[in-house]
Amino acid sequence: MRFINVKTLKFEEFIGEIGNGIPTYAILSHTWGKEEVSYSDYINQQSLQLSKKGYEKILGCCRLAESEGFQYVWIDTCCIDKSSSAELSEAINSMFQWYRDAGICYAYLSDVDSSENPSIEESSFFRSRWFTRGWTLQELLAPAEVVFTGSDWVEIGTKKSLCSAISLITNISENVLDECRWDDYSVAQKMSWASGRQTTRLEDEAYCLMGLFDVNMPLLYGEGRKAFSRLQQEILKQSDDQSIFAWSYPEEMHSYTQMSGLIAPSPKYFKDASRIELLGPEHGEGDQTPFQVVNQLVRLRLRLVDRIKAMRLQRLLGKPLLYAVAEVQQPEEFEMRRGGSSTAPSLPESQREPTFGVESLSFQMQQFATPIITIEAQDTCAETSEEGLRASSGFPHRTMEDIEIDDDFALHRTKIEALTGNSDSRDLSLEPVGPMNPKIWRWYIYEPAIIVPLRCHVGGRRLGILLSKVSNKALSRAHNPSILAFEAVQEPRLTSLATVYASISTKTDNKPVLWRIRHLLWPEIRIASLLSASYTVHEDCGPGWQFDRSRAVLVQNRKFQYERDMTDYAPFALFYRMPNNLDEAASSSPARAFFVSFLAYGKTELKCEIGVNMNVPTSFMTWEYDLYSFDLARERRAEVSLGDGQAIVVKYREGSGLSFVNLSLETLNEDRAASPMPHDTVKTNALRSKIFPMLRSLP
Repeated sequence: MRFINVKTLKFEEFIGEIGNGIPTYAILSHTWGKEEVSYSDYINQQSLQLSKKGYEKILGCCRLAESEGFQYVWIDTCCIDKSSSAELSEAINSMFQWYRDAGICYAYLSDVDSSENPSIEESSFFRSRWFTRGWTLQELLAPAEVVFTGSDWVEIGTKKSLCSAISLITNISENVLDECRWDDYSVAQKMSWASGRQTTRLEDEAYCLMGLFDVNMPLLYGEGRKAFSRLQQEILKQSDDQSIFAWSYPEEMHSYTQMSGLIAPSPKYFKDASRIELLGPEHGEGDQTPFQVVNQLVRLRLRLVDRIKAMRLQRLLGKPLLYAVAEVQQPEEFEMRRGGSSTAPSLPESQREPTFGVESLSFQMQQFATPIITIEAQDTCAETSEEGLRASSGFPHRTMEDIEIDDDFALHRTKIEALTGNSDSRDLSLEPVGPMNPKIWRWYIYEPAIIVPLRCHVGGRRLGILLSKVSNKALSRAHNPSILAFEAVQEPRLTSLATVYASISTKTDNKPVLWRIRHLLWPEIRIASLLSASYTVHEDCGPGWQFDRSRAVLVQNRKFQYERDMTDYAPFALFYRMPNNLDEAASSSPARAFFVSFLAYGKTELKCEIGVNMNVPTSFMTWEYDLYSFDLARERRAEVSLGDGQAIVVKYREGSGLSFVNLSLETLNEDRAASPMPHDTVKTNALRSKIFPMLRSLP
């Protein structure tokens, strides 16, 4: 990797992995502007480079990273030589990992006012362009710690402290943002996170998702939409998640006469898929999940609902747009013929597992002029004329017509019961629109069709897709209805298994490497900013702690085997400044001394207390102070006034493989400043007994 040294502003290159050849680093996330500094600009040190706005962005990132103890930063605009196709391909295929392994990610929002409350929906934070770009999705999800800054590089909050607001903006679950885990979420749900984002290059809508789905593929700029098709095929090679087929056409594109391929044309077709969840193994049918891509055909091993003469569908409320399968009528007089696969082993007929071959999908019947299948469906959104659809579809043998129905034809309104057996308020949004509109669409299919149940559901209703034969080579998917919803399919309607094969790849773990033993190691305390502001740290930081002057950090110098040791050896740091003259000694601001004490640290808490001496002492021994208390694991940031417009700011950072507390002296923000706790006599005496021995050693 190629980094910028924050002190020298020169490039340095490293080979290896984090902790073994590659140092800890900070990484920048941002949206590109018109005056970004490229790799060639940076190495040539052109005068034009220094005047570009992008150069100020580089300097701002370096200053922030240096203030928090990082020596190196990685910035995509200048750290990749994009003139080299090999380097560009390697960088894009590795970028998710680079963001995941970064010690911290700074998200610079150039269009956000840091003085606004980011939790208010009318704020510039909610409207930021950063949340609309394709590449920033992985930059939000991959790092363990993301710090958002406004256009002035002032911190707005972190991914965890702003979790609720970010979830509202992105429609990504708070659990995903807080825990950096998305293994339990379906492919359809992950695709929905990217559905509303844009990329400058069409191909990047696929390339920016490679890391999220843990796939790699070569870059072929110029291939257009084929890139997203290749991405889905790569996912199919190593995943058994059938929700990848649970996409739907936007309502404005619905047609009853067109057919489509099995995979989605772009991420936007997953726009309404955020509620599509996978069925667990407790629902059986575990022998039918794999699929295989062979010569642009997806071969599935499924139990199919394949005997269809007529179906009744009804529109369901909510998203995605679903039609409930109210009734399936099967042709008792017809028998479906299944031909054996040409590659199937030679077995006796009684032992042979049937395959659903493409060429064999036909009825043992003569070709009649009447349709084989009739579908009757309510569709309040369909307003396109039959003549216009038939003319544009390319399938003149398919027809539609409006018909009048009587009360007996109305569908029965059925309460939804989750497949998991649990009642859920989400189920209520999937009630049929009903009663049936007097005008419905009647859709005729002149070729055999099958319903393919998918191992996923929405609000308890299992999903499926409708496939029909439109040529002698492949089955195609119905354009509308794109997705069918039904309750548990009864066994008599299911065929035996079709198309047997074995998966040839194993899914890798895409969880970030988190520090699993952090409860036995306190975070280090970084204090470079305080030292620059003429404060000195007392050399006694508590047993088990020492001051590393070269790095300006307080570090733990022993390992703890038990959690009780964490409390007994918690850090306690006293900071003080000596006046330069009598006038300064008589001044009460900023505070001459304060302490930072940590009380408890675990997976869910980091309790911190700050005591500030706000009076004018003739000596430190007349100590009077205000006491403040915080849970940094929850709040992530605390600000306490030191007087004279200054504040001590405490920030808790959790990156990949490290955690630390950063103490800095900053300009006071009245809106963020904390209020002191009521004085407690017992606590005051205990703290004085701890502080006074330290104060006696001061001049």
